[in-house]
Amino acid sequence: MALKVFQDMWNSRLQLDTIFYTILIDGLCKAGHIEVAKEHIA
Repeated sequence: MALKVFQDMWNSRLQLDTIFYTILIDGLCKAGHIEVAKEHIA
């Protein structure tokens, strides 16, 4: 779900800030998706 929201926001060209990325990466890590979170860091 979170990745779908991220993709929709990215596609609509919204300016994503550090708070958004922090929440996304934190949620992915807590859900056990460490490798996916790493992809969004670089």
